[in-house]
Amino acid sequence: MQFTIHGVITEKESGLPVAGLQIRAYDKDLIYDDLLGNAVSDEKGEFLISYTERDFQELLEGNPEIYLNILTGPRDLIHKETVSSKPGDMVKVDIRIELERNKLGAFAPVPPEGFPTLSRQITERAERAATADLPKGVMIELDRIGVNEQEGIELKKLESGETVVQKLFDLKRAERPRLAIERLSKDLIKSDTQVEVQGFVPDHLALKFRPELIRNLDQKLREDEDRPANVFAPDSRYVFQDTAFPWCTTGRVETEDGIGTGTMIGRRLMLTASHCINWGTDSVGWIKFTPSYYNGDAPFGIAWGTRVIYWNKAEGGLTDFETAFDYAVVVLDRDMGDLTGYAGYRSYSSSWNSGNYWQHIGYPGDFTGTQRPVFVGGGAISSTQSHNTSGQEGLVLGHFMDITGGHSGGPVWGWWGDEPWPRVVGVQSAEANTPAFTTSGDNEAGGGNALSALITYARNNS
Repeated sequence: MQFTIHGVITEKESGLPVAGLQIRAYDKDLIYDDLLGNAVSDEKGEFLISYTERDFQELLEGNPEIYLNILTGPRDLIHKETVSSKPGDMVKVDIRIELERNKLGAFAPVPPEGFPTLSRQITERAERAATADLPKGVMIELDRIGVNEQEGIELKKLESGETVVQKLFDLKRAERPRLAIERLSKDLIKSDTQVEVQGFVPDHLALKFRPELIRNLDQKLREDEDRPANVFAPDSRYVFQDTAFPWCTTGRVETEDGIGTGTMIGRRLMLTASHCINWGTDSVGWIKFTPSYYNGDAPFGIAWGTRVIYWNKAEGGLTDFETAFDYAVVVLDRDMGDLTGYAGYRSYSSSWNSGNYWQHIGYPGDFTGTQRPVFVGGGAISSTQSHNTSGQEGLVLGHFMDITGGHSGGPVWGWWGDEPWPRVVGVQSAEANTPAFTTSGDNEAGGGNALSALITYARNNS
């Protein structure tokens, strides 16, 4: 009987295949270990080692204890991997081995041109201080009060340095106006739509590739306690407070339906999830965006939505189709991007699956009550699922980054080459009812060419 060991070797950080490694299969024996076969990984990282039942009979009584040695040279052992010795598992063994880049040396794979930057390499880049003073004479809005009459409103300065806005007591309130909506169609999207567009870094902002982290959210739980439903232990999220670029491009989205997350994607354009919006038949409810919101502080002021551009209204529970198109661009009432800058964007490619490229920001309700943002780094998109509408492809981007309520609308972005801005490839959308390391138990973002087409149209028509 023929026995085979088929394997695939990839770099842990990027998910890319590793070619040229020597693999030797051994049987553990009492006196000395016997070589069963050897192979070299090919350009796909694959290898195949075969041996026969005769080898078992000659080498020992009972079942062999097989292990693999992986080498970069004749004597340069970098990894040892145990293979199952159960009789039912031995006829054909399939194994996947992930090796850390620092062990691979010259065998470390080089990402093809156009691939995003690995998470470990992002923080190695030199940060940049602001190169200009803050803009002078720029007024920012701190809040808006829905009252019918302005008479009787006054400001009161406190000894603490805070200022109170107060008015004479009455129960009359003005309704906030609803916003216009524009649904995209095939006719509105030109055939030469760009699939990637740059971001913008204002000179008055510092540039950092990782925000100022305050504390990790991974908490020790008692035996009778459960984790929030969509966190894959250990919790990898960090609370941060940072007004440097690009962290200031993200912020808290407030609507009639609750709290979510948004990202500046143009001079006066904010990107968020469609399901965060209070949809009506021909209009939507008010939308308030506060970049760098932290415990009520609004260092860049606030902006209000005036119009919403979208592909699909996501209402209620999310189907896979709705997740694939679960994003909308909100046109704001001011050029907030002049102060915060804005991210670029790019259409997601399934060739990037399993690579630890992505960062995510959100305002979770579980640990921070949506009052403070959190950062997730080194995330991977594990799967994609395609859906179509109006001639555009939307993608469900399955991932296992830690997500809970409030993260919705937050960006999934990566960095390319020496560009000083990240590019958004997805918008956080859905969380599984029952978390598991499967495609049915993962968290999901929406992305694809349809996301790029939406942002391009908004930039060209706002």
